[in-house]
Amino acid sequence: IIEAETAGFYMVSMTTTPAQSLVVNISAQPGLLALSNQTQEGYLFFDRSDWQVPQAVIVTALDNQFHDGPRQPRISHFLSTTDPNYSALNNGLQSPWEVSVNVADNDVSAVLHGEELTVIEGAGTTSFPISLATIPYAPVRVDLVLDDASYLAFGGVLSEGSKRYVEWTPAEWNQTRTVLVQTLADNQFPDNTDSGERSTFLRLNSSS
Repeated sequence: IIEAETAGFYMVSMTTTPAQSLVVNISAQPGLLALSNQTQEGYLFFDRSDWQVPQAVIVTALDNQFHDGPRQPRISHFLSTTDPNYSALNNGLQSPWEVSVNVADNDVSAVLHGEELTVIEGAGTTSFPISLATIPYAPVRVDLVLDDASYLAFGGVLSEGSKRYVEWTPAEWNQTRTVLVQTLADNQFPDNTDSGERSTFLRLNSSS
């Protein structure tokens, strides 16, 4: 199944007529949701009239917003019944009757940002928002590197020597960092020279 996108199912039935009704309790590992297709509850109910009729368990993987890759969480089962033959199975070799689920991740780690930015001399700052696509496992730092830093300056960022950067802790992952970009002529000296349009590349180098 695919996290938060597709569901799967498996079928459960009894092999012999139970002496009494029984409940199959379903316990899924974190990140999985396993519910009866009939009742939307975390258990299946069988009695002497329908023990041989297969019941479906619908399995979905919850969106956790982590890039944790493919994984195989498990679902286990426990029988509640006064039937001694079936209750004894809880201590049998096959207990707790685990089902392994192949989960494909739907999250991809990425730094999200615009593809182009226009800064006009004398017009003040221009905002350049940067955000993260998923929850990181450790703090993330993104260094802002201009191919030509002779005429642009950054505001709203952190500094380390000549380096300019933004960063997030895992708890702040969904907060947007807004970089303010301004021409150096705006905040250093008046510039009456018509230098025309200039362009440079802004590189975002991430580390964690």
